[in-house]
Formats: sequence, C-alpha cells, structure tokens
Amino acid sequence: HRAQLALADADYVQAERDANLLLSQFPGSALRAHAYGVLTQSAWEQRRFRSVANNARKTRAEFPLDAGKVRSDLGVLEAEAWYRAGLSAEAGGQGDFRNAADTYAAVLREWSAGGETLKSGELMFQRVLAEIKSGSGEGATVLDDLESDPLFDVENRWQAEWQLARSLQLEGRTPEAFGRVSRLLAGALSSAASDGSLAPGAVPLNPELRARMAWLQARLSFESDQFEQTLKLVDSLTATPIDVEPSLKSELLSDMVLLKARTELALGQEPAALETLKRLRIEFPKSDAAIYSYLIEAAHYEGQSKIVEAQIRLTGLIDNPDYKNSEYVPYAQFSLALLSEQLGRPENLVEANRRIEELVNSPAAESQGDLIFVARLKQGDLLRRLNQWPQAQRAYEDLENKYPRRPDVVLAQLALAMTHSAQSATDP
Repeated sequence: HRAQLALADADYVQAERDANLLLSQFPGSALRAHAYGVLTQSAWEQRRFRSVANNARKTRAEFPLDAGKVRSDLGVLEAEAWYRAGLSAEAGGQGDFRNAADTYAAVLREWSAGGETLKSGELMFQRVLAEIKSGSGEGATVLDDLESDPLFDVENRWQAEWQLARSLQLEGRTPEAFGRVSRLLAGALSSAASDGSLAPGAVPLNPELRARMAWLQARLSFESDQFEQTLKLVDSLTATPIDVEPSLKSELLSDMVLLKARTELALGQEPAALETLKRLRIEFPKSDAAIYSYLIEAAHYEGQSKIVEAQIRLTGLIDNPDYKNSEYVPYAQFSLALLSEQLGRPENLVEANRRIEELVNSPAAESQGDLIFVARLKQGDLLRRLNQWPQAQRAYEDLENKYPRRPDVVLAQLALAMTHSAQSATDP
C-alpha cells in the first residue's frame, strides 16, 4: 500500500523501493503482480519504456494462461512499450522494434486461441509496422500472412499497405511497392459494382486513405519510369471526385498536376509540360507543388544548358513575396549560386558568393543545417577562386566551429589547410 500511495504522489523512487522490497523479502507473496504493476506504471510515467516492457512481461507471467483480458492487456502494453522504446532510442532502436513485433505476434496468437477479437485489426497493423521498422525486410511476408485473417479489417489492412509501400520506396524497391499498391487498388475496384456502388459483402474504405493510395500509385509509377502509365493514373485521379477535406484535396490535386508536368518533361513533351506548369500556378498558386514547380522547371532548363532561363525561374521563386517563408526558397538560392558559378566569369563568381551569403544569413538558415553546410563549403571554394584567401579561411573556420561533429567536416578542415598553405607563400 505504501508503494501505491507513493506512486499516486509521483514519488517514483519511494514507490519502486517499496515494490522491489516486497519482491525480494516476500518472493512467494500473492501481491507480486501488484508490485510488478507499480514498477510498470512508475516506469511508464517516467517514459522508461524498456523498463515498462520488462516489468509488464513479469506482471503478465504472474497470471495463468486462462486469465483472459488481463494477460492480453499486459501483452499489448509490453509490445507498445517496446515500440515506443524504438521510437525514442538514439541507437539500437531496431532491436526494440524486433521485440515489439515478436510480442505483438505472441499476443495475436494468444488472442486467436482464446477467441478474442477486440482490436485485432489494430494489433495486426502494429505487428506489420513494428516488423517494417525492425529492418528485417520481412514486412511484406508478414502482411501477406495476415491478409487471409478475417479479423484484419480493410482500414487497418490498407494502412499497413501504405506504410509498407513507403518503406519499400525508401529502400529503393520502388517497382515492388508499385506492384503491391496497384494490385490492392485493382482489387478494390473489382469489389465494386459497375455503377460504383459497393458489391455485396464489400467493406467501405476511408475516402482519404483511398485517395492517398491512388496518389502513391501514380508517384510510384513515375519513379519506376512507367511514364505512359503515370499519365493515365494522374488523369484518372484528377477526373474522379475526391471526397476529402478541401485542404487535402488541394494538396493531392496540385501534386498530381505537378507530377503530370514532370512526366511530360520526361517524355520530351516540353510544350505540354510548360502549359501544365502554367495551369498549376494559376489553379493552385500557393500550393507547395506550385512553389516546387519553379525548381523543376529551372532544373529542366539547366539540363539543356539554358542557364539564363533557369536563373529567371529561380529568381521568380525567390522574389515572390507569397513564397518568402517557403522551405524551397533556400534551395532556390543555392541553385541560383551554382548556376552563376557555371557561367564562370569573375563577376559570376561574385554573384554566386552574394547569393550564398544571403542564404546563410537568412532566417531559414537555422532549420537548413545540411544545406547551409554545403553552401558555406561552396562559398569557401568560390572565394579561393577569387583569390580572397582570408575570406575563404573564415568560411571554413565557421564550418569547423559550428559543425564539429559532422563526419564531412573533414572536407572543410582539408580546405582550410590548403587555404593556410596558399597564404603562407606570401605571409611567413
């Protein structure tokens, strides 16, 4: 009782001391489960999730196999604790996700044997998600094994497919991801009647998730270089009424218009692509897709060695007052500096240096660490080409001071050494 009172007062040290005292002095006590419960709750409130998982497992072991919901709840708590430990771990998180996946699997097996169905679909989704995050590469296999279970509801099944597809995409397994999403969407279409109504026995799907999956399918087809298929998917999605909130609808549709323009560029259909980009900026002027379209168009002109045209597009983005807070503006500034460098004349190098100086001193610099590092490193190189050695030295020293733990800070240190070497020729 003293441990429980201390826990209620948030005196975690006293609560754990008394709980451990009971466990050590009275190993046969009927209150062992309560003591482990105190340790579990105390660890949870302190966000010590690995301790939560270990104590939840010990608490669960104090109950017989036929204890039903109590054992199930403790199993779920253990799995959730391992999962949260993985999310919060600075290192070794994959091992925590592995434990979470195994614990979810064990709980599902026990539930199945006991005939329980409550929240089975949610646990199956979490089982797949933990498997994906464990890095085992077996997420697809686990999901395929669970598909035949009637308790795996359509909503959680599609959520799991979404997470798996994004994971495969990040792993560079884009064709596999595209194949899974396409098969899933094709199956959903075949379950509907010819007039679009649900076929008998079919389960309605969240419209937002259905729209996002269709969006993902189009993106994956583009990344798989299936450009003709991409155009068909984009046209189909934009022509279909999307029953989602207005902001999400605008986001999805604007992204699809941009994807269409990128596909047209990839197919060499420049006039059509430029017209599509124009339509995007008119219909969705403040969308992220419209802003990003300037970078896409500039990269297209750069690929054709039309540097001035590319510069005009980037300047249009940077100088637009509606876009001043966009995360894409710093990238546009750096890209503009690189284009100026390509022109190669001294005045162009001066212009490139000016653009980078604007970038590193902008309000966005605080949230763009990686970009600022690369930009400042480039600035030092530009200053060396302009024979401005003291200024180059300051640029490299700034990197060495601000980013001492970056593995690539060695590049700045080597450049700084070369800068010292060059200056030593005239300054003993």
